This record gives sequence, structure tokens and C-alpha cells, in this order.
Amino acid sequence: MHIRLMCLIIFCILFLGCDETKNTATDYSKTMIKTLDAAQKIKYTTSIQQLIRMYKIENSKWPSKLDDLKEIPELPEGWVWVYDNKAGKVDIAKK
Repeated sequence: MHIRLMCLIIFCILFLGCDETKNTATDYSKTMIKTLDAAQKIKYTTSIQQLIRMYKIENSKWPSKLDDLKEIPELPEGWVWVYDNKAGKVDIAKK
């Protein structure tokens, strides 16, 4: 009787543990994807933000659109520029 109960308890622990591992792995993957997306944003927005600031210094106003800049870095496929011309802020977003 005790052996059956112990086997049942061990089985339940293993079964629940496997589910936890699966969720942890999924959470880890999602976290890594978010981290990579954040790194991509920093990489691209830092360089263009500098170009926007230089434009402001040279022209005493923010560019009305990103096409007003001399050079715009190309984004990877599936990403688009998001520009606020009133604040001179730029970001990227997935399509």
C-alpha cells in the first residue's frame, strides 16, 4: 500500500515537473526574442536619432519626414520606421 502511494506521489511530481520545465523553456524563449528585438531597436534607432539631432542643429527644426535626412539606415525585412516629427523621436516596429 505504501509503495503504491509513494509511486503515485513520485509520478505526480515528475508529471508536474515536466510541465513546469516546458513552461520555463517557453518563457525563456519568449524572453530571448524580446531581448533580441530590444537590441535591434537600440542598434537602429541610435544611429538615426543622431542624424535627426544633426538635422535639427543644421536646420533649426526637426525633419518633417525621415526622407529629409541624408541617409536612412535600411531595416531588416519585417520592420518599419516610426517617426514623431513634432518631438524628433524615432523608433522601429515590426510590421
